[in-house]
Amino acid sequence: MTGEHLAEFAIRPPTWTRWIAAAPLIFVAAALIIVAMTLDGGAIGLMVSVAVVVALGLVTWWWLRWTVIRVRIQPHEVRLAAPFYRASVHIADISQTAVVDDATLDRSGFDWVVMGRPRDRSGVRLNLGGVAALQMQTFDQRLYTVVFTSFDDAEHAQRVIDRHRFGG
Repeated sequence: MTGEHLAEFAIRPPTWTRWIAAAPLIFVAAALIIVAMTLDGGAIGLMVSVAVVVALGLVTWWWLRWTVIRVRIQPHEVRLAAPFYRASVHIADISQTAVVDDATLDRSGFDWVVMGRPRDRSGVRLNLGGVAALQMQTFDQRLYTVVFTSFDDAEHAQRVIDRHRFGG
């Protein structure tokens, strides 16, 4: 494959959820600095605190900068990518697509980026928060759900996939 693609979508978490990830870093950093100041071996406590704060900072930076779901629609397949997840669905294998309302972050108010497996009853779900979900079901009953931040993007992805499913 030459890498040619028909459409590509990069779905990032809403801004408020990206910045709220920094709150635990600030709390943990403050707690570690207080603990480091009270230890007898202040230099060792301070070095451990700095190392933990740097590690938490790197995780937060990764979340703010690199957490993204990518949907790349190519002539013969749809590629899905999220942190620690990759999947490829051949367009000829897709039996149906649908765009559905999805204005929640799940019942708990917190979601992992990728949940489930394609052959589970509820399928695999890629979600960073949004309002519309594109569902793709295959002839062998695999289900892929990608939550988009807008109905326009989800419907555009569906149109491109359906156009190629039906020989467009």
